[in-house]
Amino acid sequence: MKLINNQKIDKNDWRFRRDLEKAKFQVWLRDKGLCAKCGEIPERHETDHIIPISQGGEPFELTNLQTLCYPCHLEKTTDERKRGYYTRGKSASRTILFCRLVKG
Repeated sequence: MKLINNQKIDKNDWRFRRDLEKAKFQVWLRDKGLCAKCGEIPERHETDHIIPISQGGEPFELTNLQTLCYPCHLEKTTDERKRGYYTRGKSASRTILFCRLVKG
């Protein structure tokens, strides 16, 4: 369960998933499908948080999201793990406190 707009929302709830997919699509359109790091059109793209949520990045803020190809996303995530941005285990990856869904 996550707290969004002071309401508990299950990450599998259709409203949460809809808003997440909507944000991903908007970022992909904005970036014209190009990887923000290498500039290639990826076969497989990832939507990446520029500032990780674990470091205070906004989860659905479009300015904190970018399109990356899978290799660039893997490289960035590996670097962030080395820096200690993520911890292993369910508490860091499955329990995230969202203060608000969208800035308003």
